[in-house]
Amino acid sequence: MDTDPHRRPVDTSVKGSVVVRVEPIGVDVVVPEKTSLMRAAEAMGLKWPTVCGGDAECGTCFVSIDEAVAPCLPPVAPKEEQGLQLVPRWKRQQAGVVVRLACQLRPTSNLIVEKRGVRWRQEGGIDSPAISK
Repeated sequence: MDTDPHRRPVDTSVKGSVVVRVEPIGVDVVVPEKTSLMRAAEAMGLKWPTVCGGDAECGTCFVSIDEAVAPCLPPVAPKEEQGLQLVPRWKRQQAGVVVRLACQLRPTSNLIVEKRGVRWRQEGGIDSPAISK
């Protein structure tokens, strides 16, 4: 039995939506058509690492995707291409991996991405654990 209080049934009934599995947190994000992965995750209550808030100006929101699914991804737009230059070169050049910006990626098919630092927003709007005194 799943005891994760945040896990909800995945509703894919929205026409044109796809499901993106975010690892290592292990959450399925339903991404409506024409919506970025980051916005869909935030709408579900996830806190996605970003500095620029989704303007492709920091590169912080990047995700790693198995290169075998690269042909299924929408093309990289010029704005995203510019933002990808801010992702560390070693990350962009890893063998077997494609790097995309979650703030710009509007997936058109189900896929799995890796993004460390994604977490559930805490109740009360506080995003970091309480500091004990």
